[in-house]
Amino acid sequence: MCALPPVLDSTDCTAGACQHCAVRPHCLPGAHSAADCSTIESLVLRRRRVLRGEDLFLMEDQAHHRLYAIRSGAFKTYLLKPDGQQRVTGFLHAGAVLGLQSIGLDRQPLAASALSDSVVCEFSSHDLHLAASKSPSLAHRFYTLMSKELARQQSLSCLLRNDDASPKLAAFLLWQAGQAIAAGQARPSFQLLMSRQDIGDFLGLTGSTVSRVLGRFIDTACVRSVRRHIIILDLPLLLTLAQADPAVPR
Repeated sequence: MCALPPVLDSTDCTAGACQHCAVRPHCLPGAHSAADCSTIESLVLRRRRVLRGEDLFLMEDQAHHRLYAIRSGAFKTYLLKPDGQQRVTGFLHAGAVLGLQSIGLDRQPLAASALSDSVVCEFSSHDLHLAASKSPSLAHRFYTLMSKELARQQSLSCLLRNDDASPKLAAFLLWQAGQAIAAGQARPSFQLLMSRQDIGDFLGLTGSTVSRVLGRFIDTACVRSVRRHIIILDLPLLLTLAQADPAVPR
């Protein structure tokens, strides 16, 4: 069992934190009224800092009916294989909600580890469900988040059915860029917080294959890499690669 990260003190939590939070449009409050936002703020049990590399929860931990909205930072979710090796199942960024897969379960089916120093807002899923039963707008927002998670899983299933590394990595980079733009980034660029090995594990590739294909994208001026920062230079080409057009050399 992992030790719980510290609860943030008052200097880290401002009054009306949900209403003024930078990721509010992408998180539980969404575009709700100030009153609804205040209701959600009142449901936050605590805010927790999780340092890079630390686990928020582990597989088979007691779920405790908890959900975690990512206020800042990013996480990877993963399974542990019988041999103890990780199998990365997803990457989630600020505004996303961790723990949706554990609703109705006693134990966590996945583990979640911070890719960077992060802060999460911890909720009781029971309290959220009760609040949603009294607020149609909150209920709609909550079910929208669950639907998006289901759609993400379905998209991942389709992506992994492709045996070619190029469209897999191209689609992954487009998804990362889409996350950055949705969060207010002006151009399709982002920090690649996860390791090549984690990306490969997520996509069903080796880390060396990820590095090789990314190098090919860089050589063709499709993307630029500055340390861990990725800038998409040729969006149409990357879209074509993601669609696995046979006319595009790989």
